[in-house]
Amino acid sequence: MRPFLILLSASLASASEPAVTVYNGGFAVVRDRIEVTLGSGPGRISYPGASAHVEPGTALIAVPAGIRVLEHTYRNDPVSTTRLLQLFEGQTIDIEAIIDGKREIRKARIVRAPVSVHQEAWQRFGRAYAQRQQTMLGWGGAMGGNEVLLDIDGQLRFGLPGTPLFPSLPASTDLRPTLEWQVVTTAPVNGPAEISYLCDGMRWDAAYTLVSAEGDEGHVDLNGMMSVENQSGTDYLGARLKVVAGDVAKLDEQGNDLRRDMDSRFRGSDMMKEAVAAIEARAEGKAFSDYHLYTLPDPVDLRDRETKQLGFLDVRGITSQKRLVYDGLDMNWNMYRGWDPLNFRTNRDFGTTWNPKVAIERVIANEAANRLGKPLPAGVVRCYLKDRDGRPEFIGENHIDHTPEGEPLRIRTGNAFDVVGERIQTDFRYESDKRFVEESYRITLRNHRAEPTEVTIVEHFYRAATWTIPTSTVPFTKRDSRTIDLPVTVPGKGETTVTYQVRYTW
Repeated sequence: MRPFLILLSASLASASEPAVTVYNGGFAVVRDRIEVTLGSGPGRISYPGASAHVEPGTALIAVPAGIRVLEHTYRNDPVSTTRLLQLFEGQTIDIEAIIDGKREIRKARIVRAPVSVHQEAWQRFGRAYAQRQQTMLGWGGAMGGNEVLLDIDGQLRFGLPGTPLFPSLPASTDLRPTLEWQVVTTAPVNGPAEISYLCDGMRWDAAYTLVSAEGDEGHVDLNGMMSVENQSGTDYLGARLKVVAGDVAKLDEQGNDLRRDMDSRFRGSDMMKEAVAAIEARAEGKAFSDYHLYTLPDPVDLRDRETKQLGFLDVRGITSQKRLVYDGLDMNWNMYRGWDPLNFRTNRDFGTTWNPKVAIERVIANEAANRLGKPLPAGVVRCYLKDRDGRPEFIGENHIDHTPEGEPLRIRTGNAFDVVGERIQTDFRYESDKRFVEESYRITLRNHRAEPTEVTIVEHFYRAATWTIPTSTVPFTKRDSRTIDLPVTVPGKGETTVTYQVRYTW
């Protein structure tokens, strides 16, 4: 007798505590352990606990010594009416119908079952495959091209006249997506095997709540929650859960990059440092290659079509600095679409549009001395301010990028109501033979508050890579190769004017 293995019921899969690692990009790695019992010779290892969104080419199995894997198969053919009609094609079944309120059973032979066509297959094999399938199935106008064809009392008819009643399922029918390995053994084997695969349909992100109190906005409480969503078609009960923060390259079947955060600044191990031993609340984080790995210490039930939130950060009394920032440049890059970049240098109007809004920015040092010093995954930060009655009021939200330890958090929550700005170009000079452009700006800040207010003016330089500031009425700090900061104090119920000149050469 040919030995084979039928194992791993749904209850066994749940009891094995699968390990699930979820990535920001909408996919996960799933690992599970099963017990293998095989006799000598050819055999089969079947795992019907896989996700419906498994990527078959990523499935791996680590088998005990003495087992050699010959081939691997993925079957995703869950039972449906169409599938059962296919399985019983050529056979006679009962059809239940309600006629005049009475139940009647009629015999019908399935002459031809409808053909199942998966959209995913069309995407994999291309347009020509899709067109041939439509022709074969008679779609696009042919009546009944993909309907069931029945023989009832010697007459042929399309469609089901009622509810089909099927006998028991054949033993070969898979009710769930199944991974299967054909193996051969030289001697009886009894031991564990580990199965792993990638699947789509799972994602996670982080959400933060930042709370401060009126009159003491220099100290804040920061709470973080992980939101894990499972749309993979499979329950993972008692799972050992990990999440990876960072932009992991992921390709689709056409080789396109599926990363969700293409503009992220989180790149390279130079930005990563070893994390603290444990993050308050639940999650332990550590550097993992060029990314960051968080491990939840307790098993988690992740049911299909469920979103679960898990706490991973709760720190109180963090020192925070609130500042006002006037970034007056209001550049509409669509106006310059298709332009030669060299034309930016000499166009008088380039970069002269401005906005009056002064942004509110909260800066938090992500350092151990400030009760943080932890790698923080990207997410939305929602800010609340407790009124004098102790009730928190929502004051704004924004998105933060992946932030390693040592990098400050900068959260812009809105615009100041009673501080406004004005940015005017006052002079422009271009000399082509000497290859330079000079322009001057006057920036005015008006403060309608009673108390003095500090504002940081931000200016950007895009006309050329080489520039200098010949004159400025206030000291400035060069932030990067194209940006300077000009900090000023605006008196209460007053205004402050800053002028400067920039000279571009090439």
